[in-house]
Amino acid sequence: MLLEKIKYDLTNVSEKVYEGNSYGNFTTYGDLWKLRSFVKGDLDAEIKFELVSGKFYYSSPYLSFGDYDNSCHIERSNVRVFESDFKDCKDWIKVTGDYGSESIFIDVTTENTEIIEIVEFFLDWQIMIDEEDCTLMEMELIDEAWDCCIKDDVLLFIKEKFNVYSVEILEGKDSDFRNWFEEIREKENRYLEIQSGGNAYVDYRIVLNVFCSMENREAQITVLNGFLEFLTY
Repeated sequence: MLLEKIKYDLTNVSEKVYEGNSYGNFTTYGDLWKLRSFVKGDLDAEIKFELVSGKFYYSSPYLSFGDYDNSCHIERSNVRVFESDFKDCKDWIKVTGDYGSESIFIDVTTENTEIIEIVEFFLDWQIMIDEEDCTLMEMELIDEAWDCCIKDDVLLFIKEKFNVYSVEILEGKDSDFRNWFEEIREKENRYLEIQSGGNAYVDYRIVLNVFCSMENREAQITVLNGFLEFLTY
């Protein structure tokens, strides 16, 4: 049983009660839930037990993520892999909340050996369930960041540097534009980092300043004309 493996009992715990209405957003489990959070005073802050609908569950920060917490691609990958691997197991539930939060809660009475191994894995400070999926998740977050913000930031930087009315990517040249940026970024050893909340970040200004520092402005324009259209004032 999981509770025996992690060697903590649930007596003498401090209790907080949260009403799971529109704030908690536990719609999967009913319109109004009470989520009681039990945390032993001498417990590591990384470990907590929850009582959901009369049953105790174990939760780990490595099986939980949201838009405004300290999670990165690892936690998102872990949740995805756990859901896929144990989709037919009834010893866990998934709780969703505001700001994109998702958490896996494991029944402390489970005797599923694979689930118990994962919890022991976490307690031994090994936090990645599937390295291949984690790498894939990292790439997905980077692609998402490029599409939603980095690409537009780069276009705005070029627009301001070259003092033109607007800059647009030529039809069918999106991949060429990104490859150009990635080549400069890698040459300058500037890497995209997955930060808190799963956001990918790179200091694109430093990357682009290298290109824009070329003395030959015509050479710069020639390169950019391969995938961009400049509209002047």
